[in-house]
Amino acid sequence: MTSRMPQGWWKRALAALLSGIVGSMALPPVGFFPGLLALSAPLFWMALSRHRLEGFVLGYATGFGWFVVSMVWISQAFVTAGGGNVFLIPFAALGLPLLLGLFWAVAFMIAAAFIQNPVARLLLAVITLALAEYARGIVLTGFPWNAPGMVFANADITLGAAAWLGLWGLCLMALAFAVIPALLILKARLITGGLITMLLAVMMAGYLHAGTGAVTTVASGMTVRLVQPNIPQRDKWNRDLRQGHFSQLITLSRQSYVHESVSPSQGISSGHPDLIVWPETAFAGVFERERGVLSSVAQAASSGVTPLITGMLRVEPGPLIYNSMGLIGPDGRMLDTYDKTHLVPFGEYAPLRHYLPFVDAIAGPYDFQPGAKRDVFTLSLRHGQQVRILPLICYEVIFPQAVRHAVTETGADMIVTVTNDAWFGDTIGPRQHLAIARMRSAELGLPIIRVANTGISAVIDSHGRITHRIPYDETGVIDAPVSGSIKTPYARHGDRLFWLLLISGIVMVCLIEGLTRQKQAH
Repeated sequence: MTSRMPQGWWKRALAALLSGIVGSMALPPVGFFPGLLALSAPLFWMALSRHRLEGFVLGYATGFGWFVVSMVWISQAFVTAGGGNVFLIPFAALGLPLLLGLFWAVAFMIAAAFIQNPVARLLLAVITLALAEYARGIVLTGFPWNAPGMVFANADITLGAAAWLGLWGLCLMALAFAVIPALLILKARLITGGLITMLLAVMMAGYLHAGTGAVTTVASGMTVRLVQPNIPQRDKWNRDLRQGHFSQLITLSRQSYVHESVSPSQGISSGHPDLIVWPETAFAGVFERERGVLSSVAQAASSGVTPLITGMLRVEPGPLIYNSMGLIGPDGRMLDTYDKTHLVPFGEYAPLRHYLPFVDAIAGPYDFQPGAKRDVFTLSLRHGQQVRILPLICYEVIFPQAVRHAVTETGADMIVTVTNDAWFGDTIGPRQHLAIARMRSAELGLPIIRVANTGISAVIDSHGRITHRIPYDETGVIDAPVSGSIKTPYARHGDRLFWLLLISGIVMVCLIEGLTRQKQAH
């Protein structure tokens, strides 16, 4: 290692930033999978670098490039909010990628600092980057959005691998693919062949899993009505418009038709559904203060026949405010409630509120409170069977370990996730959010009902395939059957295979580096 940064380092940093941007094009919804290979350039330069700081800079630039375009939709929330919040757009558009880029910077630096052999450095970088992404899903409550493993959610045929490896194992696979050109340049043909063989084996396992038939459960075949009211965010909390919003929800909930984007053979258009689902805070009010209003609206919407799930707010003395979901019976009586347990930092609460003077402009003057525990709604069907439904609100679906833990602990038969992506407009954000829900379904082999205020609402089967959807920015309703479930290897074993692959990779790195140092000693 030298004590000085090499000449022209800043040119390589700019090229690394561009490589990160091109690489991020492999993520949903763009799905340009070969774009991942662009990451080979900064990884190759890191492998040959003689200064750990150069590794840090290359990783930082690459990570910033990966996130700056793929996360650009977040700043749309300040456009939607309007007013004095617009000045915060640059902070959101650049600040978050700068923060997330640190994870990649540390990963590159570790590989550059402790290993001499360039090939071993590349392999270690794949491992440290995968670990950095894993840490990004945990540190400071976690934010595992746009992890490299999400590139496998672009197509049904590749999504099947999630049933074996989960998101973090797929991150390892995506990074292993990305490093192949650099390994070929270094003439590491044997290791390259091993990686390609591993990738093909994973793809074959995913392909075979895609042909696995779902097992019939109590939820299989039940009919769910998804209601997408498409209420603009600027109107959502306008009290003068609220009665009109309620009337729209009631009208949509009482009719039964198949959206034009779905072929008639896919839908169900007769009889009453087993469940109606409204999106996050569809009831724009506080349950404890307006029990009678919610009861009458829900009863009218369900025709007094069908249970209904809706998003709403709850309060407790303090006051304590919760972002909640409620399961309401056909008679309008609240059967169960769920309070969101994993809140959005700077969206639903403000860390360090007392030390950050501008935080009210971002998160509002009050913090939401996290729910005490995660549990299931128990839905009683007309023929007497009971379905265990895991409720998730918006952001909660992005956490693979937490969702798996909740499913295994509760024995859920299906997942219902509600969201309001109106904040982010017609951008890539809502489409990425949908792709994440598909990943959870494929990992756990459970059907997911996803209902969004402005879209994209969708029914996802136990393979992660979308069977029905309502496009973004359209008002609509769909009746759809729930698929069976599959007990996936990931649901049974979690991230054990990911850790086994990581340990195997570390052993390989140590062997290569050990042989290198042994040769140098002689």
